[in-house]
Amino acid sequence: MITRLRLERFGAFEGHDLEFAAVTLFVGPNESGKTTIVDALCEVLCKPRSNRIAGKRLALRYGTDRRVSAEFDGQPMTLPEDAFGDLFAIRSGDLALDVRPGTRWVEALKADLFTAGLDPKRLHAALARRAGTDGGSRHNREFRQLGEEQRRLEERRDQLLEQAVAARSAKAAVAERQAERGRLAEELDGLVRTLDERQRHARRRLQQAEQREAERLLQRFEELTRGAGQGAGSAGKVPERLQELSAANEAAAREVERARAELERARRHLQDGHGGAPGRAVAGGAGRVRGIAAGVALGLLAGGVLAAAALVAGVPVVAAVAAGVAVTAGTAAVAALIRLRFAAVEAVREETDRAVERLRAQRERHDRSERELRDFLERHGAESPEQLLMQLGGARADAARRRDAEAELLAAARERGLNDLHALAGALREQLRDRPHGPQAAGPVPSPAPGDEEALRARAAKVRGRLDELDELTGREREKAAALSAGAGEMAELTARIAAAGRRAAALELDRRAAGIAASLFARIADESTAALDELSADIGARYAAVAGTAAPSQSSPATPASPVTLAALEEEPLIVDASAVARPAGQLSQGTRDAYGLAARLALAERTQLVRGGGDPGLLILDEPFQALDATRTARALRLIARFQERTGFQLVVMTADERVALAVAGRFAGARVHRLAARGSGEPGRYPVSQ
Repeated sequence: MITRLRLERFGAFEGHDLEFAAVTLFVGPNESGKTTIVDALCEVLCKPRSNRIAGKRLALRYGTDRRVSAEFDGQPMTLPEDAFGDLFAIRSGDLALDVRPGTRWVEALKADLFTAGLDPKRLHAALARRAGTDGGSRHNREFRQLGEEQRRLEERRDQLLEQAVAARSAKAAVAERQAERGRLAEELDGLVRTLDERQRHARRRLQQAEQREAERLLQRFEELTRGAGQGAGSAGKVPERLQELSAANEAAAREVERARAELERARRHLQDGHGGAPGRAVAGGAGRVRGIAAGVALGLLAGGVLAAAALVAGVPVVAAVAAGVAVTAGTAAVAALIRLRFAAVEAVREETDRAVERLRAQRERHDRSERELRDFLERHGAESPEQLLMQLGGARADAARRRDAEAELLAAARERGLNDLHALAGALREQLRDRPHGPQAAGPVPSPAPGDEEALRARAAKVRGRLDELDELTGREREKAAALSAGAGEMAELTARIAAAGRRAAALELDRRAAGIAASLFARIADESTAALDELSADIGARYAAVAGTAAPSQSSPATPASPVTLAALEEEPLIVDASAVARPAGQLSQGTRDAYGLAARLALAERTQLVRGGGDPGLLILDEPFQALDATRTARALRLIARFQERTGFQLVVMTADERVALAVAGRFAGARVHRLAARGSGEPGRYPVSQ
């Protein structure tokens, strides 16, 4: 039992502690906080989850920071959330009973009333409907719909089977084209690699050619720059000077040869007297000189011999002198001859000396011309006139080449959009400085493999066209195969649905037959199981009669029930006998009669749920203005009924009312009841509900 309710922060209540007894009465006008206290009891006893209806309602009304707690005498009391609202909290004069199937307390009550919680009457009725063979029954309609669905599914399955055959054919065509495409793709890759290799070779060859061309042009520029102005002005005079010096040298050489020939002839005259006309005169004089010399020599020799002989022989001195004179005369003749001989020799010697002098002079002249020629050749870097002439020819060729090189360089500069050769040289040096390095620039590029590049390109274009054609065909075939194969998944689903429909039809047929068998069984069980509902109906009827003052119905009419309340089923609306002794549904009764039945039913069901729980845990019953539709007599009867209920069950009662007469009646009926008087909002502290006991 609750002994204290601590409202720390709950709506307008804050910091209030409310004492509770076995019967607690809250008296106050409207808007005095009675509903807030009921919600606080729901929070404490049910602890509703935030995602449930009660939890959301409390959070919306009181916020998520609400705080309320309770103290209990003994074990804490708990109530199911649905049972609190449906059964134990009787609010504001609406005593209608909400017995919803599936609610835990309802199912527990049904399990107590019926075996396994099943109502045999309801089951018999349901099974009888299911076992029926009339065309309007749900079972037969479903059975007929299943047959139609099976036929429709089988027709669709046949269509899908035909589509599957066509899809397999389309997939085979796709696979064949894919294989062809793979072969063509490999061929195209090979062609592309070959063409790329050729293009790389071509680019590398072009780069190397451009580099070589740049090097060649730069070299020609440097040669042109180095050779500019070298011998350009005197190149035309060198051949004339060379010819002049060569002619002078050749003339000097010829004069030397003539002088040498004359000297040779003079030497021969000197040696043997032979020679030409001038030599013959010299030779004649020489012959005479030789003759005179020979005579003088012979005379001297003879005179000497005679004088010697005369002396030896003793010839007289005169004779010896005569002989000597004779010899002397001979000797003089001989001396004269010798002088003539010497004169001829001197003449030949002088001629020879003159020839030697001429030869020396010609040699000096020849040496001078040779030195001049040699110096001229040395100045021009040649060893012979022929070499110089060859060099001169080369110089003319170099000049022609320089002119060609200059024209070529100017053309290259114009191609590059440059104005002069120096700008071209700068551009060429920049190009050579930026040339690629690495394997591409490491050496000459090998020539690509032989083959017709145009033929390769044509073949590649043809292969690409065929690939595009295959892609288009494959795309269409795939779309076709996809469209046809779209039913593959549907086929499995259809098969499953056909099988499920067959199983469902068989189950329905079996169910219909089983329902017929079960209906006959539950018909017999229902006759035996009505006692539980009859007992509950009698209990509620007795309590209802105690409040409403309704007499037991007469037995004159078979249609009139024996009890004031008849329950055909727990969830169905009961038949209630009103003051005119007519059994009516609860919805057709007056408000007071309906509330009398509701109070009686709630008390009976609350007591029965306590028995279902074992009877050891008294519950809590909240009566929020339960007597609004009852007159004073029925109110007094209701209070007596509630008092007997409280005595039997030990339930803690919480009564909410704004009627002072009801408050006095409750306080008089229940001794020791704790009374709390609530003031309306605004009568005490602002925003508070003053409470007095």
